[in-house]
Amino acid sequence: MDNEPIFSDRDVMSRLEIFADTDFIGSIHATEMTLHDLIDPEDIQHYKTIAIETLNEHFGTEEISDQVDVVGYAYVADKDGGLLRDETGDVVEGSIECDEVTYSGIDIIDIRNMREFGETENPNYKVVCRFKHTTYADNGTKFKETYYIPPNDVLAFQPSYEQFDENKYLKDLMDECADISKKTVHHYTFTLARGREQHRILWYLANELGDDVVSMYGNNTISVNASEFFMMTPPEDGELPEVYHFDQYAKPPEEWMTPQGKAVGCQFIESILDKDAGSVKLKSLIRECPCIVLEIENSNAICLIPIHAFNFADVIDEN
Repeated sequence: MDNEPIFSDRDVMSRLEIFADTDFIGSIHATEMTLHDLIDPEDIQHYKTIAIETLNEHFGTEEISDQVDVVGYAYVADKDGGLLRDETGDVVEGSIECDEVTYSGIDIIDIRNMREFGETENPNYKVVCRFKHTTYADNGTKFKETYYIPPNDVLAFQPSYEQFDENKYLKDLMDECADISKKTVHHYTFTLARGREQHRILWYLANELGDDVVSMYGNNTISVNASEFFMMTPPEDGELPEVYHFDQYAKPPEEWMTPQGKAVGCQFIESILDKDAGSVKLKSLIRECPCIVLEIENSNAICLIPIHAFNFADVIDEN
């Protein structure tokens, strides 16, 4: 585009990595070239529909309908998406620096100027990112504009508001809880306490975090990335349940097993092993922090994930 942007002196936000992705940019160029070669209107419309869907999936749909801050060279359109033209019939182009515009996904537009329209002229298709912006005239009248920015001309793009990262939020809670737990179980008020009081303290340490975990994931089945975990089989004939330890610290992350199940709370391993109202005095703990308790689907076994080993969890089955 010919117009040079005049940007403010404020720190300009970062450009999404997708704009430098060679596969994405290559797909854009291939789309434009293919559309240029097509003649039949039905073929053109069919290909455009598929291409827009594919490019949106490649770009990512997380930001669609969200507010973003954007800087770049744009084709300007009206509220209905029709390209604005100057008195000569040329498409209006300009540089923009806008906060809190609505990103509406990938689109494909024809950027021919009026003098290029005619039976012998092929459409000039352009893959663009579409943004909608509400502005106000001097008299206070509100109106909407649409900006079309080719990905190569997007100079900066970022969400207007910080995204809530539930995994980071939960991880921060767990790190804080693990630190408090470690200090508590080494304090003399715990080490000198009777067994029943020790178990009461463990229950107290784990209970509040357990409520947060259950609230976060609800009834959903989750897959947990963790550097270690325990599998516990149900007891038989009054015997203690068997506990199997899976240590993944030394393995590369791509080889880690990811336990799956429904999060039902947090407990210390000792609290599960001692079902007799916590009567046994504890001289040492298997882990000095609570574990997330996962109920394994179609199994009586449970999985225990020490919170210090938890990295993140993905919802794989929403109920």
